[in-house]
Amino acid sequence: SNISWKEDEEFEKKIGYLFDGLYSDYSYIWFNKSLATGGGEHASSAEVVLTIVLRDILLLKCEINPTEGRKILEQFLTNEYRFPLFKRFVLLCIDKHWSEYSEFLIKLLETYSDALNDSDLEVELYDVVLHHNAQFDSSVITKIQELLNDVPEYYVKKGENLVAYWKYQWLSALRNHQEFSSLYEETKNKAGLKEDKPYTPDRETMKGGWATHKSPLSKQELLEKPVPE
Repeated sequence: SNISWKEDEEFEKKIGYLFDGLYSDYSYIWFNKSLATGGGEHASSAEVVLTIVLRDILLLKCEINPTEGRKILEQFLTNEYRFPLFKRFVLLCIDKHWSEYSEFLIKLLETYSDALNDSDLEVELYDVVLHHNAQFDSSVITKIQELLNDVPEYYVKKGENLVAYWKYQWLSALRNHQEFSSLYEETKNKAGLKEDKPYTPDRETMKGGWATHKSPLSKQELLEKPVPE
């Protein structure tokens, strides 16, 4: 209480960092970048197991009892559930049960202006846009256009190529929509891409592969050696 916080020249920026730190769960790292496919049979930590349980129960609730599912999703969009994981759940349910919960997309976009620049939400939001853009009404289209024009300052400072690339990522999901197809081609060309193909977000936090080399020592030889060696 005896510190003059506002005398700091970057007070507003730092208080923003503090807020983001308090309400960040890093779920896109410890669970996986995709809620729909993340987890699986190798899940071991309590965070991951409980997330899988909640995901499966929530999807089933939304399927069997849409009215109760709506109440839960409405809660997840309030300040009572600030962590990104809950917004990801909302987007997952929108994607899987579009006809019942499509109105939640505009609610999320209107209440969360940074949605297109939040790496936590990228995969689930991309899937909703890719799978359902043909059913978007005018309010959603207008809002997306507004968000695409509000380019994050980081990309603006880096120049036109990076601005175009940022737009191209989201326009890739909208490339077949008549309102966005020409803009997709325009930003794709401006971005100076090496390959002429749509952007797709990474869906796995970690990637593995097969090792083709062979150890010079057998298992038995290793076990017989002294610990230090």
